[in-house]
Amino acid sequence: MKTVGIIAEYNPFHKGHAYQIEQAKALTGATYAVVLMSGNYVQRGTPAITDKYTRTKMALEAGADIVLELPVYYATASAELFSKGGISVLSSTHIIDTLSFGCETPDISLLTSLADFYCQEPKEYKEALTNFLKQGYSFPAAREKATLFYHQTLGCSQKELSEVQSILNNPNNILGLEYCKAIEQEGHPFSIMPVQRTNEYHGTTLTSHFVSASGLRQSYKEKQSFEKWESYIPSASLSHLKAAEHRTFPLYEDDFSSLLYYKLLQTSDLDAYVDCTPDLAKKIKKNLPNFKNFSDFTELLKSKDLVHTRISRILLHILLDLKKDTFPTKVPYTRLLGLKKESSHLLKSVSEIPIITKVADARKKLPPQAYALLEKEILCNDLYSHICQQKFHTSIPSEFKQSPIIR
Repeated sequence: MKTVGIIAEYNPFHKGHAYQIEQAKALTGATYAVVLMSGNYVQRGTPAITDKYTRTKMALEAGADIVLELPVYYATASAELFSKGGISVLSSTHIIDTLSFGCETPDISLLTSLADFYCQEPKEYKEALTNFLKQGYSFPAAREKATLFYHQTLGCSQKELSEVQSILNNPNNILGLEYCKAIEQEGHPFSIMPVQRTNEYHGTTLTSHFVSASGLRQSYKEKQSFEKWESYIPSASLSHLKAAEHRTFPLYEDDFSSLLYYKLLQTSDLDAYVDCTPDLAKKIKKNLPNFKNFSDFTELLKSKDLVHTRISRILLHILLDLKKDTFPTKVPYTRLLGLKKESSHLLKSVSEIPIITKVADARKKLPPQAYALLEKEILCNDLYSHICQQKFHTSIPSEFKQSPIIR
């Protein structure tokens, strides 16, 4: 009996995600798929378009057997920390045999060799990276330039350079690289199985059988309807989304604008928050008089050295009060969001970290520092629920009353 692990957001769940789960099981021969999913906030620095329990239902209906939650500190972090946190949780549960992830290239050897390169960080590469950062490039752009520069010095062919550039130009490849890095650096006992994506990750138009989550979010934002979504979302998933409409769906970053503006106004030490620098803190304060809403302010702060998603993440960290000095060095727990009854025996494995099934019992299971992190996460989820209540005038169960979804 084999179990495959998948790290995901499902924001929202679509047929491409169902295809990945199906292929991950088929390619690995796994009987079960364990999904580690972001909760109510996601890695691009925004709230999820609908709540984590609705997304859990969609995942379980489409082939996931267990859905665990990646804590908010890691779910909203950079690609490197997001990946480290995800790999750490899956490894700690002692359930997973193979990690599977969507990517734009199925070439495992190319991914692993490039991941090994980043683990080693040759001196010439580090010097080139520093040089490009000093020139004002963002970290992703500087890393790509430094990587290509180093491989050119090795005499790599144009074809090889193009393959490396293709890896670094695609977001899922970058996450795949970070997964491979984390596995190598920490010595996690996983094999890997990439599943080649069949759609454009950032595509915002509905033009093919498989479409990106970005495209679905954009289409709803423009039309405020589920028109044409039947072609791109499994029928059961679409039913769950329709049930969540005007209850927890759709939620956008701009729904949090007033709270963010107030937090920015009354906070003096902005650089104390995760990923924020002193220079960006000054820039935020300088531009506050021009604040209109969350998304516009993100665009206003964007620059050559600061990409949109990083700024959005930082603003979200400030809003959620996620500070550098409380960032956990290791993920101390995970939460069970849902499972199929026939897979419940998997949770009987001896996990290195507590798997929280009832928040009310968490204080007994967690040491004080870990429980303090959980309390912070509960506050973040309470805020998400409050915005839903404010926007849709609906009542949502608190984290203490919500049980895992059982199918």
